[in-house]
Amino acid sequence: MAIKPSPIPNESGIGYALRYAQRNGIQYLSSLYKAQEIEWLCKGINSKKIDTGRLLEIEATESLSATFNPLFKVNRLLTARVCLDCITNNQLIAKEVQNPFVTTCSVHKAHFVEWCRCCNKHLEWDISLLDARCTNINCGALLAPHLNAGYPGDLTEQQVSDCLLANYYYSIAPGNLHCVGSKWPKLELPTQAVTNGFRLLTSKEAANDWLLKLAKEFPGAWPSTFRSIINTTLANLIGDWKNKALFEKQLFRPSPPCLSNTLKVSVEQATKLLVTNRDGLQRLQEAELVSRTHSRLHLDSIIDISLVLVLLETQKTKQRCQKSLMELREIMDFYALNLVDILIAIKSGVLTTNYKPGSHITDSIFVTEQELKTFGLRKFQEFRPQYVSFNKASKLTKVSVSSLRLLRKLGRLRPPSVAIHGGHDLCNFEDVIALRNSVESDQLDLFASRVPKPKRSHLVDKVGG
Repeated sequence: MAIKPSPIPNESGIGYALRYAQRNGIQYLSSLYKAQEIEWLCKGINSKKIDTGRLLEIEATESLSATFNPLFKVNRLLTARVCLDCITNNQLIAKEVQNPFVTTCSVHKAHFVEWCRCCNKHLEWDISLLDARCTNINCGALLAPHLNAGYPGDLTEQQVSDCLLANYYYSIAPGNLHCVGSKWPKLELPTQAVTNGFRLLTSKEAANDWLLKLAKEFPGAWPSTFRSIINTTLANLIGDWKNKALFEKQLFRPSPPCLSNTLKVSVEQATKLLVTNRDGLQRLQEAELVSRTHSRLHLDSIIDISLVLVLLETQKTKQRCQKSLMELREIMDFYALNLVDILIAIKSGVLTTNYKPGSHITDSIFVTEQELKTFGLRKFQEFRPQYVSFNKASKLTKVSVSSLRLLRKLGRLRPPSVAIHGGHDLCNFEDVIALRNSVESDQLDLFASRVPKPKRSHLVDKVGG
C-alpha cells in the first residue's frame, strides 16, 4: 500500500488498521485481511505477521487492565465499539475502547457505542466505523450516542468488573455453578451486561427477586451451603456494594420442588462444600460419588457433586441418640476420620446414618456415637503415615500442642530422621501412637465432658517419665 498514515497517540491496533485500509481506498476490512489477521489485530498479537503500514510503532500489549476478573484471562475486549466524539474529531479508536472495564471515553466522558439504534445490530470491526456509521451492510445509518446506560459513567474499573461478575452469576444456569472463564472477553452487549450487574448490586428489589428465584430453583433438601453457593460466591468476589450483605446470607427453604437435579461446581467450590482436598475428590470419584469433565483432576475440572446429595437423601433411618457429625467432631478427629471416609462408608453400607438438611453438610448427617466409634476404630488401623503435624497429633491424642512441644524437648516425640521441608513441625507417628495409648488408658471416658483433661505437669509425669 502506498499510504502509511502515522499512528495517533493512544490508538489501538485495530483502529490503525481501519484507518490504514480506508486511506488506501479499501471499502471493507475483509478485502485486505483474512479473518485470522483481523482477529490478530483485535487481540494485539502477531503484529509482525501483518503487513499494515506503521502498525509496529504501536505498543503491542495483550491485556489492557490489571484488574482481576475470573471471567477473563486477558483483559482485552474483542467486541466492536467506539466513542463517537473521538471518531468525529480525528477518526480515533483508542486502546481504552478495548478495555472491558472501561465504559466511557476518558476524554469526552461519553458512553461507548456498540450497537446501531436503527437496525439494532451489533457493530463489527469494519471501515464504516470511521465514518460513524453502522457496519451492517443493509443499514449503514449514522450511529447515535447511548444516552441512558443505566449506571453512572464514573464507575472504576474494579466496579465495572464487579458488575460483569454480577451479570454472569445472575444469568448462570441452575446446576452449573462453576465460573466458566475464557481467555478473551467477547461480550455481545457490554453496556447491557454492566447495566444488569449494576442493578443487581444496588437495587434491593432486584437482589431479593434474584435470591427468591435461586431459592426456588435449588432443592430444599440440600444443605444451606450447597443451596447458597451462587450468591455467597458472588459476595466473596465483589467489593463493597449496597447489596453485598444480602448475598452473604443463606437462602431460605421453599416448599415448591426444585427445578434442577445437577450441581456442577469448580474444584475449589467442591473442596469447600465437601470439606476435603483434591485427593479426597479423587477418592470420591473412584467411589463413583462425584463425576468430572476431564480424565485427570486439575484446577479447570468441573465437578458434579449431585450424586453425593442423592446418596444422602436416601438416608432416612431413624435411630435413637443420633448426633450430627459436627457434634461428633471430637471423635472424628480422634480416629482421623474425614467426610470422605463417612460418605464412602455410607455408600458401602458400613455406616447407618440419617440425613436432615442443615446449614452445612457436616451438621446434616446424623449417626450414633457408638457406631461412629466402632467405624473409626476399624478405619484407624489403616491410618499409618510416617509423620504427622503437631496439630494432627493434638487431635489424635487430645494433648495440647504446647504440651506436645514440651514432650519434643524431652525426646518423647521424635522429629523426622531426615531433613525435610517443614520437619520441625512434624512428629514420628509411632511416638504419637504410644502417647495416645498412654493417655487413653489413663482416662475412663475420653469423650466425657465431665472428665478433665490432664494438666501439663501430670501429663509429663505420666508420659515423659
